[in-house]
Amino acid sequence: MANRCGDCDFLNYRDTKWNGERVWCNYKCYYVDPGSVACNNYTYNGHRYGRYLITATCKILNINEELKRKLFNAFDIVREEKTKETENMYDMIKIYDIVGPQIKDKLLNDNFKEVIAYSMLNDYILPCLDMIGNEQYKEAVDLYASMTDILYNFYFGVNENNKQITRKRD
Repeated sequence: MANRCGDCDFLNYRDTKWNGERVWCNYKCYYVDPGSVACNNYTYNGHRYGRYLITATCKILNINEELKRKLFNAFDIVREEKTKETENMYDMIKIYDIVGPQIKDKLLNDNFKEVIAYSMLNDYILPCLDMIGNEQYKEAVDLYASMTDILYNFYFGVNENNKQITRKRD
């Protein structure tokens, strides 16, 4: 698989245009499509992309380090090693890196954050962990995307244009 702009260290996901379709490149000094093939200046230093919702859940519920490490490792396996096996993975990551921090901020400030985090953990995150353990990567991605969609719609509202923000429509 070719290197993608979206994986490059020069991309700044905090600066986006056109509903996340373009992201600022600190090297080129203009907005690029994160899904496009990277230029010759591509650099990747092994950074980890956001685990925004898992991190927030672990923080809110005070999850022990062993389980937190398992969750992070499973997330990284799917995100970094199984992309070819999940056709919608790259599009989901591109959008998740934009909406994930927004959802996380709303969740951390929610009066019912413990209840929501508990539901996220038991209804979505732990089942995803089981699916990954059974090499059901696409199913895990779809379930995690569903959780993200539900949370985004809960915090930011639903309209016809953003019903499924992290998944391609069938």
